Amino acid sequence: MLSNIIRFAKNIVVSLIAIFVCFGVLDFLWLGVIADGWYQSEMAPLLRSQFITWPWVVFYLMYGCVVFVLAVVANRDKSLLYAGIDGALLGLASYGAYNLTAYSIIEGFTLFIMLIDWAWGTCLTSASAMAGWLGFQMVKGKSSEKCVLTRWRIVLKSCQCCSACRVFRIRLLPWGPSLGSVWLGYLETGGAQFESLNAQ
Repeated sequence: MLSNIIRFAKNIVVSLIAIFVCFGVLDFLWLGVIADGWYQSEMAPLLRSQFITWPWVVFYLMYGCVVFVLAVVANRDKSLLYAGIDGALLGLASYGAYNLTAYSIIEGFTLFIMLIDWAWGTCLTSASAMAGWLGFQMVKGKSSEKCVLTRWRIVLKSCQCCSACRVFRIRLLPWGPSLGSVWLGYLETGGAQFESLNAQ
């Protein structure tokens, strides 16, 4: 695990920065511009005259790291859509737990605030997860892609043509529990060239 953290250090840093920037900017626009009047009017009796800053900082740092692990790392080899979906599910659960609990036990926490804050948290987390995924992929160079094959055993099998052509098919079998196999077209023994990637 430590070796992977070192190998992908740049990816991790860029991804986390993208998450924090996206989350901070969008949340500032939402709370400070778009929905400020709604929160002020609906929650006026519940708001402090002077806000305490450190809980916000702790939440942003903690939540951003959770988004990175559960939505970005989990989908680093998948498309952007998967990161967005997992981010939306994370936001749905996290903001849902807060808003449903607050609406249940805090008098004056209105249904309107519960619904808009819940919806916003879901969209915000999804957008931040996609920003983090894009940041991770931005610095995903050749060196990081080479290590994908280290999780597989390589089994060479000759093709059905004549032995003189020295062409082999490569079968990649995953270590551990069987997850199926992957065929990598053919390998020419002289140049080690790979053709189409087909799953079986």
